Amino acid sequence: MSWIARLVPRRVVFSRPAQNASERWEERQALLLRLEDRQGRVGWGEASPLPGYSPDTLDRARGVLRATDWGRLGAEVEAARTLVGALARIEAHVGSSPSARFAAETAALDLLGQRRGVPLHSLLGELTGAVAAEVPLAAWVQGADAAGTVAAARRAAAKGFGTLKLKLGRHLEVELAVARTIRRELGPDVALRFDANRSLPTQRAQAVMEALAELDAELLEEPVPLPRLSDWAPPTPVRLALDESLADDAAPVHLARLLDRGLVSAVVLKPMALGGFARCHGFAALARRRGAPVFVSHLLDGPVGRAAAGALALALGGELAHGLGPHAGLESWQAELAIDAGERLVATDAPGLGVRFLAGEPGRA
Repeated sequence: MSWIARLVPRRVVFSRPAQNASERWEERQALLLRLEDRQGRVGWGEASPLPGYSPDTLDRARGVLRATDWGRLGAEVEAARTLVGALARIEAHVGSSPSARFAAETAALDLLGQRRGVPLHSLLGELTGAVAAEVPLAAWVQGADAAGTVAAARRAAAKGFGTLKLKLGRHLEVELAVARTIRRELGPDVALRFDANRSLPTQRAQAVMEALAELDAELLEEPVPLPRLSDWAPPTPVRLALDESLADDAAPVHLARLLDRGLVSAVVLKPMALGGFARCHGFAALARRRGAPVFVSHLLDGPVGRAAAGALALALGGELAHGLGPHAGLESWQAELAIDAGERLVATDAPGLGVRFLAGEPGRA
């Protein structure tokens, strides 16, 4: 199998700003990878590292993808006897940029799924051993102000989202007051998940976690940078999860130690940041051997990245809602995902990635 590759750049304007403790995004640049095989099948991947978050960059991803020998890689993937072998060949060719590797894995498996007539989540089930029939999603709740955030939480709950994610770190007292209002209005049946993006001040961290425990928080992602977190002693008032810290080269060792100590008890997997399915599966296996749940999340990805992350979520299943609810960067794409069912993702029979571009193929006049 010989592949022909084309890169399609895309400027994405958000329908509303997205922000965390330190960054704010109103638009971003994305890069689609289009692979075509000899039979005319087209596979799509996405490389969209997020400025201000990802160590990876779009220029780096573009350079790696342009330098790849796609004809040779296509032949090697076709010759691979297992999915693990195919992913290993992709990493050997596209290993130096996490987002480029994710794009290459996604496009390659999109083609492979179409060729076999099976969906991407079924292919990934070869790694994980099973595929869930459906998985719930968490909604990332944001607003222009406190009232807007509360209103967004009401709308998400009304749509059926049972888990809401709130960011912390810009104005802690206001953010905690908003969370209390949401808890009071929506009651105990809605799970509240928090993410500090490593921003909690040392002198405030314990008090903030105690406040979250009073709210019956599901968990807190990334309270402080990893070196400071490693100095803490368990138990903490609220369950902690690692996310962006996993991008560190030594992350598997650090994660194993923190899980073994009982300091961290959940893991967030962003395939765009970590470098695709194989890397995420490695972290998931490490966590699950220690009894820790995992869930999949995004980097404000476009529909291609979201579909690929969603396929991984279905292949992993699990007890926690996956962080793949709709976000403000998706609306301008005009695309449909076969697995998207609003507040959840559902397994389907659609072969490959299952993305349909409503306004025609990207990059075509």
